[in-house]
Amino acid sequence: MSAIYMSMYLPEYLNNLNRRYATKQFDSNYKVSPELENLLDQTLDLTPSSYGLQPYKFIKVTNPELRQKLRTASWDQSQITDASIL
Repeated sequence: MSAIYMSMYLPEYLNNLNRRYATKQFDSNYKVSPELENLLDQTLDLTPSSYGLQPYKFIKVTNPELRQKLRTASWDQSQITDASIL
């Protein structure tokens, strides 16, 4: 990568990294529509890896009892049970 390219885009890249955040709280009443959920599933399936191998496996947890157990094992983080999709 050229020094000119890096000097042009590095500040913007660093700015974007500084703006990232983790969602601390979800609205437990909000439910993702089936259409949006399907779109998200497709997006995950199409996410490339650096070698094009896509070695990912995604697990969607829908069972409320299991989500509660996962919350307990996740230092009682409410996101586990409050998020529309896990």
